[in-house]
Amino acid sequence: MFQKKYIVPTISSIGTLFSGVGLTWFGVKKILDYIYHEDTPPEVALAGCLTFMIGSGIIIAETRTSAIFRRHLREKSVPPKEADEAKIEIDIDLDSVIAAFVHEAPEAPPPFGYRVILNTIKFSGMCGIVYSSVPSFLGTITLFETIGGDPTEQNYSQPVQYLLQGLIYAGAAVFVFGKLNSAYCFGFNATCDSAKNVADWVYGFNQTQSRAATLKNYAITLGLCSFNILSSPFVAYYSIEQTLLKIPGINNSSEFIAAMSGFGAFNAFLNDLLTKSPSVRKALCSWWRQDEEGRYEINVLNQHNFASIKTLNAGIIAAGIIDSVGTGGYTMISVIKTAHRFFSLNPYADGLIFFAAVCGTSGAMVNGSYSVRRGHEGFLKNEVYNFYKKRGYLKADNNLQEALLVEDSAAKVSQVGMFKNLVVVAENPIHQKVATHSIELN
Repeated sequence: MFQKKYIVPTISSIGTLFSGVGLTWFGVKKILDYIYHEDTPPEVALAGCLTFMIGSGIIIAETRTSAIFRRHLREKSVPPKEADEAKIEIDIDLDSVIAAFVHEAPEAPPPFGYRVILNTIKFSGMCGIVYSSVPSFLGTITLFETIGGDPTEQNYSQPVQYLLQGLIYAGAAVFVFGKLNSAYCFGFNATCDSAKNVADWVYGFNQTQSRAATLKNYAITLGLCSFNILSSPFVAYYSIEQTLLKIPGINNSSEFIAAMSGFGAFNAFLNDLLTKSPSVRKALCSWWRQDEEGRYEINVLNQHNFASIKTLNAGIIAAGIIDSVGTGGYTMISVIKTAHRFFSLNPYADGLIFFAAVCGTSGAMVNGSYSVRRGHEGFLKNEVYNFYKKRGYLKADNNLQEALLVEDSAAKVSQVGMFKNLVVVAENPIHQKVATHSIELN
């Protein structure tokens, strides 16, 4: 139990941080080599790599390590609705609520096609998690070699060279596991949400708006992220190929490298299309209209106007901009390198540079929405909110809590488990009270 709760998340966090900043170093170095035509001044390379490594490290430390420990320690914030439910006077006609909404719930068990769509997208998401972890091997090796140099190029005896290489590869393998654990803890919930949304839309389950409106939302999302979706296969292919070329025994098998890189590119396309891209429109809607659900904890923190949280937000915004610019730059160089290899295009052609720059901009936007913003809000809603709440820094303002509950509680129906329970959350328009009820569906 101790190993599962503390040792595993600690190793995973260290591995994620180490491999992440190493991959940033690799990407920035490639960008600078492209800009300076493989003749980058050492001081420019050092300054650029360190700047982006610091920004990337801050984002990884806040968003990824917190997600890892949150999942392993199971310290989830308790929704205030549960704590305050007993204090709220219930005055509602439950029968009318059930009659109004029960017809929207699908029959149990869900249709076979529904489960096929759900599990196919989940499987694709799991493959995406695995493939997104592969480049962490490259990042770890890059950072090890940057710090200590390549053992094969040092004046060591052959046995010592083999020993050092073995230690580096063993450490890289452990850190790949850490990255895999981090990607699962951070990204799998988003994959499950996307899978359910797509399956619900296909079968017309739990729709709070018309299919046409939902399709319009997907079209807007695709429009915003089209170039990032187009560039994701280039990025995945380049990253996986460069990683496999570093692994002894595999680096001589060009057919295997091409096959694995190609499958990774296809899976990256699906993963970005179904998981990452929806976060962009969700973020934009939240910035423009502040209509995103599930913001209770953040709203409470904002009401108290803590100076420490303002400082934290400012720091994350600065680090997020640096990290997103680095991600966009890596997307750009990946598109250029891959297009040059497969289509024999001039890497310095104006048209290719323009296309890669647009792809890089789109990639930076997705990174800022999916990785930075989503991770930061998760940190605020869990770790920060619980920190202030446990220490009594949050004022007991029942009027504020009730107002936020009413604001977030449009009448809705949601499934629990395999559609066996129907949970009804309804608002009484007369008394402005909230009631939550659960009934068994037979």
